[in-house]
Amino acid sequence: MATFQDTTPGTRTWPCPAFTSQVAATGVASGGGGGGNASNANPAGAGGSGEWAGEPIMAVTPGNNYNYTIPPAGTAGTTAGSAGGDGADLTFGPDDNGLVLHAHGGKGGKGAASGAAGGAKGIGSINTNHHDGAAGGNAGVTGGGGGSGASSGGSASAGNPGTTGSGISGGSTAGATAVTGGGPGGQGGNSFGTGPGVAPASGPGGGGGAAGDASSGALAGGAGFAGQLNLSWTPQPPSAVPIVPNFAAMRAASY
Repeated sequence: MATFQDTTPGTRTWPCPAFTSQVAATGVASGGGGGGNASNANPAGAGGSGEWAGEPIMAVTPGNNYNYTIPPAGTAGTTAGSAGGDGADLTFGPDDNGLVLHAHGGKGGKGAASGAAGGAKGIGSINTNHHDGAAGGNAGVTGGGGGSGASSGGSASAGNPGTTGSGISGGSTAGATAVTGGGPGGQGGNSFGTGPGVAPASGPGGGGGAAGDASSGALAGGAGFAGQLNLSWTPQPPSAVPIVPNFAAMRAASY
């Protein structure tokens, strides 16, 4: 079996190799960024995570090129207290029958405000197999920590949601644990005035953590994580035609 993986954001084409008439495709959309904090005691909301989608059979033709888009990570909320940027969708196709693999991105967490909400999950695929992302963690209480980022959807289940930020004098909040085939969420900032949000440690598709209490100085959120496309296929070269000896001709030639 041959495989192909791409994690670099952008739009490109995949050239179908020889002797290949179908390909299995899976992908994860990107996660939203965590909100930032402009020097006040209200923490921010974390990023929601990207959806996972899969198609076991997509029809392709050798030599043809098939479009795909790897979505970039949602941007981090800034020290001006802005919301995190939204994640974006992953697509592959259409295939020869018009089928498109499509996973949806998570949303960015809200900027610092009392009760700031985490970003919504990526959801909406109509592919044969699909698992939602998850919502980012909400901000903690005034003077508390930022929410933690959600983990992305995976090959067997939806992602895990982020956690609400810590209370007053609380530490950082761990990002959501990755599920099989997905990526983890980012850590939420602490409540001590020194806790920026953190981007996920690895991909794909997790949401960024949010900034905590920033009464000691402005703090940024963490970016989400970019998406990922995986393809697999088994080339089927034509079978060799056996050569059958012409015994009659061989006997005639021997006389």
